[in-house]
Amino acid sequence: AYIDTITTTSHINLPDNAVLKLGTGADFQILHTGTSSAINNSTGKLQVNSFDDDIEIVQFGNDKDIVLKSDDGSGGTTAYLTLDGSATTINVAKSMIYADGVAAYFGAGLDLEINSNGSSSSITGRVGDLTIGCSTDDGDIIFQCDDGSGGTTPYLTLDGGVGHITVQKEM
Repeated sequence: AYIDTITTTSHINLPDNAVLKLGTGADFQILHTGTSSAINNSTGKLQVNSFDDDIEIVQFGNDKDIVLKSDDGSGGTTAYLTLDGSATTINVAKSMIYADGVAAYFGAGLDLEINSNGSSSSITGRVGDLTIGCSTDDGDIIFQCDDGSGGTTPYLTLDGGVGHITVQKEM
């Protein structure tokens, strides 16, 4: 059964497991089962304002945000990811965990890679120089590693406070 037009000043309430289907071929669907929810696009194109082959979530309000929230672990909800329209930033408020072998890339040409495969980790610069710096007044860059007895210890320190390189272990 199809509904041609709905006019309401309140809300439309569908029971659990009812599917809201949009489009001539029912290509876009919203479903709630009573315990979980889904938004599905089952066609190659989602055409709204000439969009391409994607599902797009767009905030048209000036300086407004798109906020993805979830359970905070204690009965409430908290923002995990915010697309901040006024600051024009993406704010990640919880830890982002990458699976083993899945790299984080930075730069349009995948210029910097941070990766861990479960047995070793790497930071790789793919273009130009790779600069590791510390801009804190009198701050240090400390290279530390396993100390041979289950802990970690500094081996080499670039000491910004005194302007020296200090070696803490035999070189």
